Amino acid sequence: MDKKKLYYVTCECDEGGNIAVVNHNSRKAIINGRRYLRNQGCECEFTDFRCKWKKDFQNVNLQNMEIGEVDDFILGLKEGIYHYIYGSECPKCGSDDYMISIVNGEIMCSECEDKLEETLNLNKKLEGNNE
Repeated sequence: MDKKKLYYVTCECDEGGNIAVVNHNSRKAIINGRRYLRNQGCECEFTDFRCKWKKDFQNVNLQNMEIGEVDDFILGLKEGIYHYIYGSECPKCGSDDYMISIVNGEIMCSECEDKLEETLNLNKKLEGNNE
């Protein structure tokens, strides 16, 4: 059986969009990605979709992932498939208004990251005053 590969399927229309897809070849990946993006409201023609094999994602263990779209974005973030995501609920504060990424090994939105940084800076300032 063919080895699973990671692809990114993108749409080049104004509505745009992209999705990571795990599949054995680009033909199957673009079918998965097109179906997902069309369900999200993209009305492009088949020729407007592009599919790229992400060879540089060798450290991602795809063998445990199911064939198809990686639409569990938090899982995709944990597995290193996505570097950041929008529109998903932050596991820390529950907001879905901010970009979510991994900061110091923890998944959080940019608002939580700012609060964490403020706390760390305040702690450093307090430690400096105690010396």
